[in-house]
Amino acid sequence: MCIFNSINNILFLIYINKVYNNIILYDINNKNKINEIKVAHDDYIAGFRHYLDINKRDLLMSISSENNNIKLWDIII
Repeated sequence: MCIFNSINNILFLIYINKVYNNIILYDINNKNKINEIKVAHDDYIAGFRHYLDINKRDLLMSISSENNNIKLWDIII
């Protein structure tokens, strides 16, 4: 799970649907699901990390534990 305040001032909760390995982006302030990344990894997702890069983009890094796979997602809202 990961919670962060985005560049657009949206308070995000990021969590996993473990059955399907989907990443779910939830807006805490408005209490609604913003987006869902279907089958983000082939294996179990071990964790997330949020980064704000120098181009002022919200990036989410997801890590798969089984095959040490790392993916970067650009969170555009």
